[in-house]
Amino acid sequence: MYDLIRKAVFDDEAAIQISKMDKDVTSVVDAISELSLDEAMKLGMQFKRFPLGCDLTEVVAGTCASDLEIMDLLGNCRLSDMIGAPIHICAYAFSDIGEKFGMTGLEVMQKVHEIVDVPLDLDHFGENGAMRLPKNISGCGGECYNKGPAFTECPRERIHERLIDKEMEQKDDKEEWIKLSSSVAVNVTSEQTGDGHAAPLREAEDIAQLAKKYGRGLESIMFVGDGYDEVITGFEKSIEIGADVIVVEGGPFNRCENTTESFAKTIAAARILSPGKVVATNGAYEHEVRAGLRSGLNMVITGFPKNHHGYMCGYEPGTARRGKFGLPRIIQIINEEFPNRGLPVQKHDLLSLATA
Repeated sequence: MYDLIRKAVFDDEAAIQISKMDKDVTSVVDAISELSLDEAMKLGMQFKRFPLGCDLTEVVAGTCASDLEIMDLLGNCRLSDMIGAPIHICAYAFSDIGEKFGMTGLEVMQKVHEIVDVPLDLDHFGENGAMRLPKNISGCGGECYNKGPAFTECPRERIHERLIDKEMEQKDDKEEWIKLSSSVAVNVTSEQTGDGHAAPLREAEDIAQLAKKYGRGLESIMFVGDGYDEVITGFEKSIEIGADVIVVEGGPFNRCENTTESFAKTIAAARILSPGKVVATNGAYEHEVRAGLRSGLNMVITGFPKNHHGYMCGYEPGTARRGKFGLPRIIQIINEEFPNRGLPVQKHDLLSLATA
């Protein structure tokens, strides 16, 4: 595999051969770890090229936060729709907003579904439906991203707290949320030593089965971690649950000595291993985002002020904190990395693709 992958850095025929063959995760990760950073970047971009992989670059926007007024949430969603950015649904925040305004979380989801055309990407969703989190989590200021690497879980030593009683109250709505979504994100980092960072794998497996039942896209969130064993585990678990899209989290969950190189190489490996040929990030410092884009990254999940994704991508330690408006910053970073390309994907592009 090493010789074939090294050859594929520059050779189209080798890349096509790899794309068609069954691939062992460890062999791919081992081979890419032997490449230089420049070679890994070229490899990732080679496998981003159509028809080997999806060559689009887009942003997905988190529009919600638990302490938003419903008018502000809907306005954020309309703005995201106008520019053609798919909307990342934080289910706990929709439920918190609904509770404040005498609605269920699903009813808030339905309101958003009615007013936008862009895809809706459902996250923070588990075996009881929409996750519910205490205020110290839903209103987190982003200490881990602001302090910088490296962590396996929250630097405030929180466990993955959940308000199970509230979840159970609206569990009957569980499948309706998925029916309104275009894709669903699940998290496998609990298998990568991140059991204090995410729900257990059984919840990811449960939601993965429902996503497949209703024909929705499935995203699997993993982190860079130690850059080797944990990366292999993340890819293996993502493939086992049938993920279409692999989402790589860096930032404080990239514990490698050279964070730029490790992030780039993980993105390049994901380009080869992602079943749906799409690779995203939901959390990466600016230097990681830039390296990732040059290594074949398709999609950056960012957000509006107060949404946690607003600071999780595109900022460096010391500047990443709650309240940041990450969306315009990520758009600028993408255009600096790919000048004169008209990126990211916009609404007219999405409409053309959907029609085709």
